[in-house]
Amino acid sequence: MQHRHRRGVGLGTVLVVVALVGTLGMALAGVSVQHLSLMARSLNRSQALDLARSAMAMGLERVLTDNAYGTRPGEDTTLTFTDSVGQKGQLTFDTGKASQLKIPYSINNLNGTGPVSAYDGDVIPHKSVHLVAVGKTRSGVTRTVEVMLRLPPYPYAAASDFNIDASGIIVGGLDPGAPLGMPRGRLRPASIFSNAKGRNAVKLGDRSTVAGDLLAQGEIQVDRGASVAGQVREQQEPRDLPKIKIEDYDPIVKGRPYFPMDGVYPDGLTFTGELRRQGDLNIEGSMGLQGAVMYVDGAVSIAGALTGKGVLVATGNITVNDHAELSAQDRVAIISKKKLSLKGGGYRSSLIQGMLYSEGGFEADQLTLRGVLIARDGGNNSGRPEVKLTNSRVIKDNGIVSVTVSSTSFILEYGEDNWPKRKGGTTGGTATGGTDTGIDVGGTTTGGTSTGGTTTGGTTTGGTTTGGGTTTGGTGGTTGGWDPLSGEPPKDPILANFTRYSDGLYTVDVVGLLSTDVKKPEEEVAKLVADSLGGLDDRIILAQMREAAGDEKKQKGKKYKVDVQDPAQLLPVVEQARVMYWHEE
Repeated sequence: MQHRHRRGVGLGTVLVVVALVGTLGMALAGVSVQHLSLMARSLNRSQALDLARSAMAMGLERVLTDNAYGTRPGEDTTLTFTDSVGQKGQLTFDTGKASQLKIPYSINNLNGTGPVSAYDGDVIPHKSVHLVAVGKTRSGVTRTVEVMLRLPPYPYAAASDFNIDASGIIVGGLDPGAPLGMPRGRLRPASIFSNAKGRNAVKLGDRSTVAGDLLAQGEIQVDRGASVAGQVREQQEPRDLPKIKIEDYDPIVKGRPYFPMDGVYPDGLTFTGELRRQGDLNIEGSMGLQGAVMYVDGAVSIAGALTGKGVLVATGNITVNDHAELSAQDRVAIISKKKLSLKGGGYRSSLIQGMLYSEGGFEADQLTLRGVLIARDGGNNSGRPEVKLTNSRVIKDNGIVSVTVSSTSFILEYGEDNWPKRKGGTTGGTATGGTDTGIDVGGTTTGGTSTGGTTTGGTTTGGTTTGGGTTTGGTGGTTGGWDPLSGEPPKDPILANFTRYSDGLYTVDVVGLLSTDVKKPEEEVAKLVADSLGGLDDRIILAQMREAAGDEKKQKGKKYKVDVQDPAQLLPVVEQARVMYWHEE
């Protein structure tokens, strides 16, 4: 009988195999769990990035359609994107809200005048917007998207929807603050563009120099005696020109207090505050603006020069017929719904700084414009408007193409209801012993006779009678159609237009009686107004000024800030903005 040997596996071997298989299984399971964890984390990171991108898209949409978003006080400037499970992507311009949400804040500096600091101390240049969006999942994973947009400078020194006819002109650019006497060869590039069609969309005549490009939708004619440093390009695509809403400067439309203007003013007046004229305005000489916003529902004719800082807006033609040697601080915006005509005395001595805008053609002769010129077709023209430039310079300066007027303006009425008492007595005043208190302007008495005594050769000036005698209720000269010594207020209230500046100083204009073009302390202004009204109590007027300046609720003291924006900001930001960087982390 044969015995066969059976081979088997020992228990130890089995245990080793089982251990190896178990270890392998556990390793595989661990790898699988780790893989799932990595997948989950990757998914969370992807979700957080999507949330941040969605919030960024909301931020971009807002600033590209509203270039002031995030800068207006009291405005809700926090944008939140929420997905289907409640996870959020957020972006805010509110520093307090950013601290609360524990996210960086964004900054809109598109309308700024200089650089500002970001949340991390980086510098955000003016005409830029810095957006920071943060996405966060329910598991706590966060991702950040950071974007910097830049609004490039407006590219044209002169742009028109009409034909441009130029001869003897110089067109170029200067850095802010650079002297005007720069040689032609050192001017920076600055271009001319016309949307006009046809043969003479742009005609550049003899003795003309353009330091940049000459561009037009139609044909361009360049005289042999003219030079163009850049390219001459015809058949260009039409381009949108900046549009100013002229009605936005009407204080009636905006519900702001204003000073009503007469139709005719003499030479040499300086205007302040917000003013409005219903009908044509004729200035019989030069006119100054000091922080003034002047809206004329009609045409404007200025026989002399226009100086100072302010905004002049008219629904009709604007004509300035003389030149001025302006200081570096002078800056104006002249806006016409029809034609704008400026005549100087030579481009070396005649200067206008700021923005010139018309919707019915433009004409300049013998002057220098430092800023920008825009002639847009407002659709309300008969005939064929054009832009005509003769023996002039158009110098593009991005530092002065915008104009901002900011101050507090209020109007006080002096009539039967609020006639301040005279100094030293009741309304009307009493003068005893040869002293007459209560006359400042127009009060001259010569050879007059008074009750209780005789005044011979007596002259009353500023409230003092010289010549002896006792005067009681004497008769003085006439000012503004009423007797300042009678003590009776005028039937029609006299309007005083006060403008208070950020330094606390004032200017004032009292219709037909007083106009100041130099800023003065409030006490001095109150005294001037009191004297102009016939020696009234300046303490009462000072109290009224202080009350009105801080009383916005009653629409007496109204802080106003009027901007004529950089042309680049008047165009859709979405068509111009350039992405400087886009960073995701």
